[in-house]
Amino acid sequence: MRKSVLLSCISLVFITRHAQSLTNIDFETLETESAKDWEVFGNGSHAVTFDQTISLSADFVKFTKGNADYPEEFSFTETIQVGNHGSKSYRGKHVVVLVNELSQSHAEFTAMVFKAGDKTTIAGSTNAGAHGNVSYFSLQGGLHTAISGIGVYYPDGTETQRVGIVPDVVVLPTIQGIKDGINEPLEKAIKIINKV
Repeated sequence: MRKSVLLSCISLVFITRHAQSLTNIDFETLETESAKDWEVFGNGSHAVTFDQTISLSADFVKFTKGNADYPEEFSFTETIQVGNHGSKSYRGKHVVVLVNELSQSHAEFTAMVFKAGDKTTIAGSTNAGAHGNVSYFSLQGGLHTAISGIGVYYPDGTETQRVGIVPDVVVLPTIQGIKDGINEPLEKAIKIINKV
């Protein structure tokens, strides 16, 4: 995880593939180091699942599971909730999670956790739509492959696989922005935070 302070009131946290062993982010330290308590989060290709940003219990995901007795039958699991950490909840005003086409697998699952929050905005572009557990199997001729072994859905039954986590605010880098050295998704995230 890499952190930098953009402004006196905004911290930027990158969750990358090198941070897979993390279980949470030290929100208390972030809040102490920042003059105010607004945060921006960057979501990498791997991430960790934490829900301290959600003050109340919230539904965030349900899965489908197969029936071994009836191979073509699938049913929904109970909806899983996150949040409700009481005094340990993030005390900041808002969180912006940046996602793009490189956000895949557990990063998408983490974005779903954030999306359940009442003070979170998902910004960026639609991501890979490839999460769920990984089921490996072998084919004839010594070939090996894998598929997502379970379906992953929003609490209302909306699909996420092959669709991705659809951002609340769509913002894409442009060729001109890249030429000018401007990170347009990040600039948009700052604008969102400053409006809160």
